[in-house]
Amino acid sequence: ILEQVKYDEKKHQLVIQNKKFDLSRYKKIICLGIGKAALEAATAFYRILGNKISRGFVIDVKEGFINEKIICRAGTHPLISEQNINYTKEALSFLEDLTKDDLVIFIVSGGGSALFELPFEITAEKQAEIFKALTKQGANIKELNTVRKHISLVKGGQLAKKIYPASLISLVFSDVPGDDLSMVASGPSLKDSTTAREAQAVLEEYKVAQTLNLSSIKLVETPKEEKYFINTRNFLIVSPARALLAMREKAE
Repeated sequence: ILEQVKYDEKKHQLVIQNKKFDLSRYKKIICLGIGKAALEAATAFYRILGNKISRGFVIDVKEGFINEKIICRAGTHPLISEQNINYTKEALSFLEDLTKDDLVIFIVSGGGSALFELPFEITAEKQAEIFKALTKQGANIKELNTVRKHISLVKGGQLAKKIYPASLISLVFSDVPGDDLSMVASGPSLKDSTTAREAQAVLEEYKVAQTLNLSSIKLVETPKEEKYFINTRNFLIVSPARALLAMREKAE
């Protein structure tokens, strides 16, 4: 992250992969991090911006301390828990008073699907059972996350909707083959191309409701309105391919 993200203090410019952002136009800058790389990445990002960050919240699988402005929580993984839901609610409370003059830096990495979650009309226990049933039946990551997006109130672009009308910059640490950013942590900040109908088809294919003796599994449609994504920018910071190249260079 330190190689790809710079801050020009004289010009008040945040530079990410040569894309420049004028930070002087924002009243508040909030850092939100989720996933197994969130703590390290947020720590590095704080080294870059320092006190320009108004407040922050990180949910990782491990505990840590960045500074007094940024709250760090350790959640459960790979399964969702009530603890994770409570941390998610706490994180969302940081976003309640946002305006068009604010900026959210969203650090998202693998593991975020379980760590950052607010279920749609289902308990944490039942959601975990759905995930386990799909995994046991051999569902791939795209199928898993298609379902996850539609039984959640924060995935599949729904975080972007909650942050609107503030600006949103996502720094994505991908663990998904092919680097489909909308699938990393189930894409909280990206417009979702999947639909509730597609999620229902996955559930039916793997007979999840029958396996768990559920009469039905309620699904929510993800936001498709373009306005929620106009002020969002997404950057791929780390990918499996980039990691492999680094391993090859080190080996050589």
